[in-house]
Amino acid sequence: MKFIKKYNIFFFFLFTYLLSWISWIAAYMLFPDNTLYQMPLMRIGAFSPALISIFFTAIKGSAHSDCGGKRWMTFFMVWIIACIHFYFYLIDIEHIESGMPLVIITVATSLLPAFVLSNVFSKNKGIREHLSTIFFPTGKWIWHLIAFLIIPLILGLDILINSFFGNQTGNAEYSIHNYTILEFIWIFILIIIVQSLQAGGLSEELGWRGYAQKKLQKKYPPLLAGIIVGLCWGVWHFPVYIPQLSNLSIWAILYGCLQIGLMFTWIYNRTQGSLLAVIILHASWNTFTKFIPKTYIFDIIIGCILVVIIFTDKMWLPVRKEVKK
Repeated sequence: MKFIKKYNIFFFFLFTYLLSWISWIAAYMLFPDNTLYQMPLMRIGAFSPALISIFFTAIKGSAHSDCGGKRWMTFFMVWIIACIHFYFYLIDIEHIESGMPLVIITVATSLLPAFVLSNVFSKNKGIREHLSTIFFPTGKWIWHLIAFLIIPLILGLDILINSFFGNQTGNAEYSIHNYTILEFIWIFILIIIVQSLQAGGLSEELGWRGYAQKKLQKKYPPLLAGIIVGLCWGVWHFPVYIPQLSNLSIWAILYGCLQIGLMFTWIYNRTQGSLLAVIILHASWNTFTKFIPKTYIFDIIIGCILVVIIFTDKMWLPVRKEVKK
């Protein structure tokens, strides 16, 4: 155990990869072409960064305190909300037929966000400090608003530039032309909640930014730490992207995750380590790109923004003090 603690970053990535890849590959092999039955294993894989980060903060042997009441109340509240939301998400977005298997799998998979969020009130002090900024965010509120709005604003700018030059932008996965206003709003709500609570935001950011980024920034400048986390994050996605490799190159996937990773590094540090901010950014990125079409102009704009961010924040310099939780 001392050896694992000493090389905690290496083992964090190793255990995260193992748990995720084994879960995802098992899902594909055991239940080919059955999205519903794949769901529990796919969700375990998605939550592995959060789960492994909680495990590593738990083994530090921090002092314990009595937070049992708040923890169980949070657990059951989140579990009920996640069950109701995910049930409708699977029916209306994934178009899975209603029935007992759907109910059972919904109830089972919703245990994951309930477990993670209830640990904000864990008896273990280390876990509480690790997760506290989900409910008690640090940094100014304006940066949390920027985390939510920056992606749709860039996507809107992408459309405006293409319109100016008379270029076609293609169609988004969900177009307002195919739904009524109420249907469109309902779909948006279902997707942004699932990207916040069930996949992407909560399941990943606790590990990638909340654990790995924070630890790496103790030794390396934010720019290098962000590049390391971004590349490791990109490689981590490979089993999920295997079915899409005919349309997406490996280099495109790595570049995308590296690009996004540096944006997350910026928001994370601007909010003094707020997990809520990077969860919001992650959910915003994954959601708005489904509703607003993007082209290569989007990548150019992001690249320009990152250059400005790197130089204005001097991200090549070490952080002067540890990000506080």
